[in-house]
This record gives sequence, C-alpha cells and structure tokens, in this order.
Amino acid sequence: EETLNITDSFFGPSGKTVIVALEHGTMFGVLPELNDTGKMIEKVLSAGVDGVITSYGIARKYKSLLKDTRLILRMDGGSRELSKSLRFKLLYTVEDALALGASAVICMGFSGGQQQDTLDNVATLAVQCDKVGLPLIAEMLPGGFSNDIPKTPENIKLISRIGAELGAHIVK
Repeated sequence: EETLNITDSFFGPSGKTVIVALEHGTMFGVLPELNDTGKMIEKVLSAGVDGVITSYGIARKYKSLLKDTRLILRMDGGSRELSKSLRFKLLYTVEDALALGASAVICMGFSGGQQQDTLDNVATLAVQCDKVGLPLIAEMLPGGFSNDIPKTPENIKLISRIGAELGAHIVK
C-alpha cells in the first residue's frame, strides 16, 4: 500500500517549511494588509516563503503569481462579518483544488464546540485526497473559535490525535 511521503513531496529534504496564510477574508473579514492582495502575494513570495494558504477566488485570480509556490487551498469557510454564527462547510472539491494547481488542501476541524460537522469535513477530504495523492492539512482547534473549551496542551494533544485518526496528513 502506497502512502503520501509528505516530508519529501511537501516539506522538502529538510523537513521544514514556511507557509503564509492569506485567506482570512473568508472568515474574519478582509485585513487591511490584504487590500492589495497581488502586492501582498508578491511580497511574501519574494521573501522566500515555501507556500501560501489562500481561498479559491484569490488562487484563481492570482494563479500566475502562485504557480511556482506550494498553493494550499482553503476548502471550507463561513463568514462572521455579516452573521452572528460561524458555520464551516466544504465549499470546493479536491478536483477544484487540483485544477488550480494546489499542492495541498486545508480545512478546519473542531471538537467539543458547536461546529462538530467540521470533523465530517476532515474525514470526507481525507478520503478524497488519498484517492488523488494530495496532502490534507487539518487545522484542529479544541472547541473551535469559542473559549468554552480551554486550549490546554492536553486538549490540543487530543484534537491533534482526532485529526490524525480522521485521516489528515498534516495537523496545524
């Protein structure tokens, strides 16, 4: 049985990588630094980052700028800017990510909070990613973005284990 070799294919021989997240607008509103998204992408790429996490629309618009970096596509989302609740659901498919040239995909995984369905998203993407050999990064948070469940080392260890058992190749 063949499995993904994340260290060689994603992180390189050193096992290290620097990744910049530029997808906050889908959840938290547009940060002022991202008003000129193209300029920000050029700036982080010229600094030598290894990868960029971004949303579908940004990846599509700036595909030519992102073509020589590891594109990590945010697969889920939901905005708090115009609603009182934050619900994460899968918005794109693995095929969509591959069409944009993604090197990996990322989604949220919450346990113990109101967004338990995010664990379904991690499991669904794990199976889809395994079928095409694409790494899945699960951004695992105990209790999600609420402060109801403390972010203790024990809870972080538990949620990380849950992400790995659901099939994530990398837990953030």
